[in-house]
Amino acid sequence: MLLLIKYTLLYGIVLMLVALGGMFSEHSGIINIALEGIMVIGGVAGVLTLTMLPADMSPFLVVLISVLVAALAGIVYSLLLAFASINLKADQTIGGTALNLLATAIAVVIAKYFSDSGSAKLNYSNKPFLFSIGGLELSIFVPLGIVLLIISYVVLYKTRFGLRLRACGEHPQAADSVGINVYKMRYAGVLLSGALVLPLVVPAVLLVVPDDLFDVPLLTGAVSPSALLEENPSPAMPGPLVAATRSVL
Repeated sequence: MLLLIKYTLLYGIVLMLVALGGMFSEHSGIINIALEGIMVIGGVAGVLTLTMLPADMSPFLVVLISVLVAALAGIVYSLLLAFASINLKADQTIGGTALNLLATAIAVVIAKYFSDSGSAKLNYSNKPFLFSIGGLELSIFVPLGIVLLIISYVVLYKTRFGLRLRACGEHPQAADSVGINVYKMRYAGVLLSGALVLPLVVPAVLLVVPDDLFDVPLLTGAVSPSALLEENPSPAMPGPLVAATRSVL
């Protein structure tokens, strides 16, 4: 039973945080179909960072460095979607799907290059990301993810930035008429989406992969249920938990 709760929470946090990242992009007017690809690219970056860090490094520094590298990788990859959708006016669905396919291919090539076995698997240690409550072993990103859910709601609905972001998505012409830079706000939404997905999702994904092995194909297909939660952060926890329970069972 404890094992079921553990993996349900881990999968649920993964889907919830992806949904929160997509929510910011969605409200800016850009449908971020490339969330799965961003997640895969950041996953590879995060795991490679873990494998290269010294074994005697402080757990805090291990977590911090891997999270920052993953976030940077997510921001850079999400820039491709932002440039294609905002500047080139490309179809967002087609562009996002293409980035998802490209990300999987890139990740497999990189993982095979750095893998000792020649397969798309990398050895890593997830101990810096774990803590125990009684007999239940959880990731530090479970409570952090819940806090981030609350912060996302406040930022989106209680701040000037959130109001302008939603205005650019709902009525960009009206936002532009009052002096809001729609391009700038949409870039902010997409980049925030990439940055938000990676710092917390990547380590959580590492923790739900069995046998301490990162397998690129295991990341694909994990994000689809979160697309239904991108409009509002309020259902962004119960929904992923239901999807996570189904996946675990």
